[in-house]
Amino acid sequence: MLGERFIFLDVERDRYFAASPEATLALVRAMDGTSVLGSDETRLQPLLNEGLLCLSPDASRPLGETVVVPATRDLNSRGTARLGLSLLAILLQLRAQRELRRRGLAAVIARCLQSTPGVRRRGIEDIAAAVRTSNLIIPAHERCLMKSIGLFDLLVRSGHRPTLILGVRDCPFTAHAWVQLGDMVIGDEQERVARYRPILAI
Repeated sequence: MLGERFIFLDVERDRYFAASPEATLALVRAMDGTSVLGSDETRLQPLLNEGLLCLSPDASRPLGETVVVPATRDLNSRGTARLGLSLLAILLQLRAQRELRRRGLAAVIARCLQSTPGVRRRGIEDIAAAVRTSNLIIPAHERCLMKSIGLFDLLVRSGHRPTLILGVRDCPFTAHAWVQLGDMVIGDEQERVARYRPILAI
């Protein structure tokens, strides 16, 4: 829940959906077991119609917020920009862009979930420097998702276990994607990502 409403990420259709304040209150009551019969069902019907909620007798899958390690620092100003690593960062970002267009977000998430860290170990300082260099070729503005997926892939290939995070904020609604190793933000700024509430962590 963000502010006065729930924000949903529909990965199959690659879009965000904000519930109305009334639907949000109805959903809170449904989760608490205090629903008002009739009126709450009507308020939740749009979410059911969109496929964002489903009726299920399975109580073993409760709704809950995405929980990630809070970012307390970033790694955005150290390391050596190596040409080969910078080119690889650019290629992986372009691959992510093509994959998102052709296969969609759900397929990319499924692939990321199956990723296994590579044997070759590269320093995260050099990886962060490569990302900074890539920003000279592919500006970061409004490309955070493709760049974060590319960085995620680069870190995995380099023997690390990163977390790809999608976050949102409201009033006005905006979304952002970034990558962390534990509590450290890679290729972004801790101050910026702290403004967003995580909605998905991979």
